[in-house]
Amino acid sequence: MKKILILKTGTSAFEPELAKLGDFDDWIISGTGAEDNHFIICSPFKGEELPLAENISGIIITGSPTMITEKPEWLKSVSEWLMESFAKKIPTLGICFGHQLIAQVLGGKVGFHKLGTEIGTVTINLSHTALKDPLFCNIPNHIKVDVVHSQSVVKLPPEAEILTYNDHEPHHAFVINSHIWGVQFHPEFDEEITKTIINVLHKDLAAEGLNIQAILDIVSYTPYSSAILKNFFNITERFNKLRIIQQRNQR
Repeated sequence: MKKILILKTGTSAFEPELAKLGDFDDWIISGTGAEDNHFIICSPFKGEELPLAENISGIIITGSPTMITEKPEWLKSVSEWLMESFAKKIPTLGICFGHQLIAQVLGGKVGFHKLGTEIGTVTINLSHTALKDPLFCNIPNHIKVDVVHSQSVVKLPPEAEILTYNDHEPHHAFVINSHIWGVQFHPEFDEEITKTIINVLHKDLAAEGLNIQAILDIVSYTPYSSAILKNFFNITERFNKLRIIQQRNQR
C-alpha cells in the first residue's frame, strides 16, 4: 500500500504549551480519521531526504513557524522535488506555509498581508468552483475555520482557481489542475490548539493592536474544516486505486 507523505516544514512545538498538544503531523493524521500506518513523515527542515514520488499516494505539506520570505536553505530542494511530484499528478494539499509554498513554486507571490495577522476562528465563503471540487465535497457554502497567518499568497499562480475567501483573505483556498490544493487556514486545528496559539502569541498580537480576549471569545468548533482532511484522504485512496488499475492494464 502506497502511503500519504506528510511533508513537515517545521514543528508546532516551538513553545512548551504547544508541545504538550502534539505536532502538525499528529493533528493532521487525527483529522483524517485514518490509521497511522497510512502515512509516512518526512522533515526536510531537519535534513531528512524526501522519498521517491512514485512511492507515495498523496502529499500533505504542513504549516510552519518559519516564513516563506525567510528563504531557508532546505526550501530550494523541496521546491524542486514538488515540481517533479506535481508533474506525476500526485494529489497534494498544502496547509498555511504549505499553501504559500505551492503558490510560490508554481509562479505565485507570497508576502506580508496588508491587513496584518489573521488569527482565531473566522468564517470563509466557498466559491462556485468549490461547490464542485472534491476537497469540499459535502461542505456548506459558509464554514468556520481556524487561522493563524501574517503572510499570504498575495498573487495567485497563473492556473489557480479560488475555492474559498473572506473579507480579510481573498485567497483562502485554491486548486490547480484538479489535483493540487492550497488552504491558508488550518483544518487540523481544534479549539484547544487555536486558543493555545493565541495565548502563546499574545504579546505580538497585542503589539498589532488586536483584542486578545475578543479573539479568544469567538474560537469555536470547526467540524467542516476538519472534514476537508477526510475528503483529501478519500481523494488519495481513489488515486491509489486508479494507479493500480492503470499498472494492471499496462502489463
